[in-house]
Amino acid sequence: MMPGNALSTTLMYAPYLPPDNITPSLTTSYQLGGIGLSDASQGLQVQTWTLTIAGPLTLNDMVISSPNTPATVLLSKPNVTSVSLAFDQNMKPCIAYVSQGNAYFWWYDNTIPGYTIITLPAGSTSPQCTFDDKRKVSINLGKSDIILCYLLNNDLYMRQERDRFTIDYVLRVSVGNDIPNPSLLKIGMNNIGRLEFTMSGSLWQ
Repeated sequence: MMPGNALSTTLMYAPYLPPDNITPSLTTSYQLGGIGLSDASQGLQVQTWTLTIAGPLTLNDMVISSPNTPATVLLSKPNVTSVSLAFDQNMKPCIAYVSQGNAYFWWYDNTIPGYTIITLPAGSTSPQCTFDDKRKVSINLGKSDIILCYLLNNDLYMRQERDRFTIDYVLRVSVGNDIPNPSLLKIGMNNIGRLEFTMSGSLWQ
């Protein structure tokens, strides 16, 4: 969770924790997770999971795999141009993605229970998601959360699981004034416990 649902006033840069230290890619997303899908019995810091886009543009598969899990299709949508992977506290995968130029978020809603898709506001770009603090103690204390961020009209927005992704928080306005044609490339924890944002090569916290 982000204190005050806002960026910090002081930048404290530090390297990303693995695998978030891998160079960002629109078509491949890496995330630290548990021993198996829907299996958080060993925590969320067991192995690196990979999500990639496969297949023709007419119907792309979003394919997940890990060292002990063969490639598995999670979701198929047309013309997928970017993906971002996260897991919830129960190792249910979720994906922020762009399909046919529109931004969406696919996640497991325990109130259904089942998977559902949120359509982000028209014009949203660069959706990225992460489970911020994967340490067991933080999860048990209810301090961890899935963070979903995206850009809209050059402003940086955040939503979070504890609100069931229904509330928009403005983290920074007029990002385009600082960075021409901004894009959000990655969000993830750094090695001093801060949630860090890589935006067109610039860092935000």
